[in-house]
Amino acid sequence: MRRMAQWMALVAMIAAAAGARAETAQEYNTRGIQQLDAGKFQGAVDSFSAARRLLPQDATIQRNLAMAYNGWGVELARQANYADAIKRLQSAILLAPQETGIPANLTAIRVNWAGELTQGKRYDDAETQLRLAAQETQAETLRREITKRRGYNAYMIAKDLIDRGDKDRGTAQLDAALRIDPDCTHALIKLAQLQYENGNTGEAIEAWQRAAAIDPGIQGLSEMLAKATREASVESNFNQRSSRDFNVSYEGTVNEQAAREALQILSRALFQIRRDLRYNGDKSFAVVLYQRDQYEAATGGPTWSAGLYDGKIRVPLRGGNMTRDDMQALTRTLRHELTHAIVNDLAPRQVPAWLNEGLAMYYEVEDAERARRAQADRQKIARMAGRGANIAVLGLPASFTSITNENQVEQAYLFSRSFVYWMAERWRPWKFKDLLAELGEGAAVEDAVRKVYGCTPEEMEKTWVNGI
Repeated sequence: MRRMAQWMALVAMIAAAAGARAETAQEYNTRGIQQLDAGKFQGAVDSFSAARRLLPQDATIQRNLAMAYNGWGVELARQANYADAIKRLQSAILLAPQETGIPANLTAIRVNWAGELTQGKRYDDAETQLRLAAQETQAETLRREITKRRGYNAYMIAKDLIDRGDKDRGTAQLDAALRIDPDCTHALIKLAQLQYENGNTGEAIEAWQRAAAIDPGIQGLSEMLAKATREASVESNFNQRSSRDFNVSYEGTVNEQAAREALQILSRALFQIRRDLRYNGDKSFAVVLYQRDQYEAATGGPTWSAGLYDGKIRVPLRGGNMTRDDMQALTRTLRHELTHAIVNDLAPRQVPAWLNEGLAMYYEVEDAERARRAQADRQKIARMAGRGANIAVLGLPASFTSITNENQVEQAYLFSRSFVYWMAERWRPWKFKDLLAELGEGAAVEDAVRKVYGCTPEEMEKTWVNGI
């Protein structure tokens, strides 16, 4: 009986198999079209592939399979799965090379992927995708767009090198970016900035003018060009003295003694700041010494200004032989503006005025005078507190130039100087470099202080006030 049952079951299976009907190529194709319309691209690829195995020479099925691969690739690209997206589109192109929309999608995906790779600092991978996109496209308009992207990618390599302190390689990379795309305004403006900071104002003006001819609407460019042109007209016949770290320009009536002394003052100050902040930047600082009328003409600075830093250290002098008081004033001003230059090198953005000005005043004098002044500042602030004044640093404006009341300006500088001195004594000066590094990376003051000092700015300020 058991053997008979097994035999009957086998007969039933054979009969069922004989009665089953295989799907036709047309049925597979119809299902694939339905899946394609529904956006089920992977299923559509499977259905059209099955149909094609049955009718390998059918042009319609082959085109449908290509369109399914195309849709699948676009969908994968939207999910940022660019590598697999490219594979699907390449399969689509092999199946339907006459379909111009598919290569266009492939090019767009490569360009978009390259943009994300550039943002992620994978510059070589971005260049690879852009080169392939340029080879694959036949559209001249798109080729020009790809060239612009390649130039920008090369500029980002340069910017990364410069930000890490490698200005020689960064400058060479800017030249490379401009060989790829002579109209890369990002590279032109960065190159102009470097030339300007190195004291090569003429070369900077030329690069800015090229950028302005390409895009006159670049924010701040016309103002920078006007400023540099004004400076060049004043400084055209200036003499120069240079060292490894400084390039000092000066007009003939600002005597040689001032230029020699300026180099010595700056070199000593730079040594001290490098030691304190563990600053190892290799920036070459441009310094310009003017007569007072030249200073006002070149910078537009107010008559009371003792100096400024705007990419260059600029200081007005009265000319002639320097007295002892002149030397002391020059020393303080040069040290102050050099500190601003170094702060800008470490953190070109996001530095609050109390920190920037506090550090500049901290380093504008030597250690012994700094301690005496700090003691006098504490006593003055204590008297103010005793009269009920609000002793606060964190609420000061982002820029002290926005303060119009003279007493409030003096108070802002006093509080900033005292607070920064207290921070240096409590945690040692090298912590400032860590703080500036965080700010330079874009961190908010609250987050940067908490990370570097282990407390909030408010807690820090409260401790300072309580200790006065």
